[in-house]
Amino acid sequence: MIGQQNFDSGSVSGDPLISLDFPAGSPAVSSDGKLFVPSQGGVRVFRQYMDGDGPAAAFTFTVDNSVPAGVSIHEQKLVVVEDNLVAIFDAVPDEPPGAPAATAGGGAPCTASALNGPRAAYLTPAGQLVVADTGNHRVLIWDPIPAGGGALGNARVVLGQQRKDTCVANDRDGNRASDAPSAETLNGPTSVWTNGEKLIVVDRRNHRVLIWDNLPTEDAQAANHVIGQSDFDKALTNAGGPAPTASTLFDPISVDVSETGEMAVVDRQNNRVLIWNSIPTSSTQPADRVVGHADFVTGTPGPPSATSMNNPSGVRFDGQNMIVVDGSNNRVLVFRALD
Repeated sequence: MIGQQNFDSGSVSGDPLISLDFPAGSPAVSSDGKLFVPSQGGVRVFRQYMDGDGPAAAFTFTVDNSVPAGVSIHEQKLVVVEDNLVAIFDAVPDEPPGAPAATAGGGAPCTASALNGPRAAYLTPAGQLVVADTGNHRVLIWDPIPAGGGALGNARVVLGQQRKDTCVANDRDGNRASDAPSAETLNGPTSVWTNGEKLIVVDRRNHRVLIWDNLPTEDAQAANHVIGQSDFDKALTNAGGPAPTASTLFDPISVDVSETGEMAVVDRQNNRVLIWNSIPTSSTQPADRVVGHADFVTGTPGPPSATSMNNPSGVRFDGQNMIVVDGSNNRVLVFRALD
C-alpha cells in the first residue's frame, strides 16, 4: 500500500511525499521498479514501490503545471496526459524531467489535432499514439511518432465520431447531435489499451467497454464486442439492473491487460476491479473475478481495509502484480499474483 501508513486509514495527512491527495488516473511502472502515480500535486514517483508500505516519493513533477490525468510507459518511453496535452519522453526519468520529446494536442476547437480533457494515452509497439480524447468523445490514433519528435500533426484515425470535426457524444450520423449509443459512438472515453493488434476502450458515460479485434485503420470503425451492456444500443448503469453483476458496469474508468492476457477494468461507482482471465472474444462476457468486494453483487464502498476500495480510478499490471489507484481512500493498492 502506498499513500497511507496502514490499511484502515484513508485521509490525507502527514508528509506530502508520503501522502497522496486524491490520486486519479492510471499509474505506470518502469522496468527498474519505479512507480508513477498521477495525483493532485503532480506525478508522484516512487522508487522500488514493493519495498514496503507507505514509502515516500522520490520526486514529483508536472508537464504544464496542471493536474495529471494518467501515465503509461512503453519501451522506456514515458507518456503523461495533462490538461489538453499528451507529452512523450524518450526515456523514463530518474529525476524531474525537462521538456518532452514529442507532444500531441494543446487545446483547440474540434479538429484532427486538438484534444479536450484527455484522460489516457498509449503507445503501440510500432510507436502509434492512441489517445482517449475524453471531452471530445472520441479516440484518436496517430501514425508512428517520427524520430525527431516535436509537435504531432493531425491524427490519422478517429473513433467514436463519423469524422474528425465532430465532437458530440453518441453522434451516430455526424450531425452534431447526440443519439442512442452504437458500436461506432463514444461518450466520455477515459482509458485505452492496445498491443498494436487489439484495441480496448473504456466508454465511461455509456457504462461499457468496447473491444476491436484489430487496431482500426479507418475513421468511425465499429467495435466488435461490448462489455457491460446487453447490446451496443444501451447505456444503462449496471445494465439497468438494481445491483451489479459479473456482467455489468457503473462508471468504468480504466483498463489494462497483463502480460499473460488477463483484462482488468476499474468499475468505479461499483468500487471494484473486474478481471477477465483473457480478453473477451464475445459481447456481454461476464468477469471471472472481482477485487474490492467479496462477491459480484455488492457495489457500495466499505471503510478502508486491505480488501475494500472507494472510487478507484486506475489500474496497471506490473508482471505478477496488479496496481490499483484507490482515489477516495487517497492510496495505491498493490495486489500480488492472483493465482
